[in-house]
Amino acid sequence: MAITIQRLELRVRPGHLPWDSSRRYDTVDFLLDGRDLQEWLKRWTPPEHRGVDGYLGHPVGTDVDELLAGRWSGDAEGFGGRTALLGCQCTEIGCGPLVCTIQIDRSAVTWSEFSRFRGPTFDYEPVEFEFERHMYDQAIEQFMTSRR
Repeated sequence: MAITIQRLELRVRPGHLPWDSSRRYDTVDFLLDGRDLQEWLKRWTPPEHRGVDGYLGHPVGTDVDELLAGRWSGDAEGFGGRTALLGCQCTEIGCGPLVCTIQIDRSAVTWSEFSRFRGPTFDYEPVEFEFERHMYDQAIEQFMTSRR
């Protein structure tokens, strides 16, 4: 199922380490048409895995430009050619991340083949998000500029 996204927004979510509320751990969230990526994916989570803990975004400071271009996996071993969009609740991106394939061409960007990698691994039902390339690049540039 392909879903065309009209607006991508990258937003810093202020937070703390899950096990230590005295230590800050701000992350980058991805909002697709105003809705958090995790909320979108709940619909396609296999029923037997709906109780699995959610994900955390990448820590602020991650090279989001490289990440969303699909050139940075967040893990030395890689994730079978896919990109870790969100990390495990333990804050180690490679522990149990949400991964997907990012395909970029001249006019469009597609996120597809979503799965939870490592830990309680599972694939999400076939879903893909399609973005207009110009809008996608603009959202990344806006975020990168706001962080300078």
